Formats: sequence, structure tokens, C-alpha cells
Amino acid sequence: MKVSKEQNVRNRQTLIETAARLFRERGFDGVGVMEISKTAGLTQGAFYAHFKSKEALAAEANRYLQQGSQGHFLALKGTSGDDLKAYIDFYISKTNRDGATGCPMAAYAGEVFRQGDELQETFTDGLEGMISTVQASLPAALAPDEARRRALAITATMIGAVTLARASRSVQSLSDEILASVKQELLGQR
Repeated sequence: MKVSKEQNVRNRQTLIETAARLFRERGFDGVGVMEISKTAGLTQGAFYAHFKSKEALAAEANRYLQQGSQGHFLALKGTSGDDLKAYIDFYISKTNRDGATGCPMAAYAGEVFRQGDELQETFTDGLEGMISTVQASLPAALAPDEARRRALAITATMIGAVTLARASRSVQSLSDEILASVKQELLGQR
């Protein structure tokens, strides 16, 4: 049976969204093409009609998640008198730590280096976007190299805090302490 152009677009998006969720939940190596296809309600043949490999889908799923995360950050811009505080409050939070839809940076940071170039490139593109957003929220009086250095440190600290808080959730008090302490340090060091 021939699939319409519109259905074909929907099928591709369903594969991307399904893979994004499964990769965040179980990691890139924790789920295969067959499971992604089945969960998406499609066949493996449909998968390969859209993607040449699991890595190609992983890169596309990561790009999709990065765009969503960047959208969350950009939606915060100008909502308060302090964009950086808004970004830090949003990112270093129990919601981001606990949510299945939390930031892909924290979800993938520990394993993306084991993946292929295409996925590493999409991860790096998303990271650069996050760094640029943070850098744009810093005081304009900073020299460009100082603003870049601070943005790198803040971004790495934010991602690290959420990554460690997620990893230590079995000891809730430690996980909460990581979030609170890092948020306090970042907001106090500006």
C-alpha cells in the first residue's frame, strides 16, 4: 500500500520523536531499530525508508531535542530582568532533573563521545547554541574572550550539575543538595 506524502512526513517525525524519548530514557545503545520502529507503530522497512542507519536517526533525534531545549531557553529571554538567572533557574531544577523530557545535554553527555561523528556533531552544535545563549545573557561590558570563558564555565557547570543530580537520585538529599549548591554558586558569582 502506497503511503501519502503527508503520512510519510508524519511517519518520519514519529520515528524521530519515539527515538528521542527512548534514547533519553535508555541511552543510544539501550534501544535498537526494531524496538524504535515497533514503539513508533511502524515496521523496520519504514524505518529504513527514512534513515540509512540508527546513527542517522540518533543524530536527527538529538537535533530535534536540541531545538526543543534551545526553544525553552529562548522563550525565557526577556521574561524577567535577568536572562541568565532565568536560564539557571530553569535548567538547574528538579523538573529538569526528574523529567523524561529534560535536557539532552545532561542525558547524553556521558555517552555521546562513544558514538559516531554525525551524532557528536549534532551534540556539539546544540552545546554551542547553549553556550551562545548563555554568553548573550552576560553583561555587554565583558570583553568577548572573557564572556566566552564565563559562558563555557557556566554552561559546563549547569550540565554537570543536572547530570550528577540525575545520577545521584537514589540519595535524594545529595541530589537536591547538588542542584541547590550549584545554583547558589552560579547566581552568587555573577
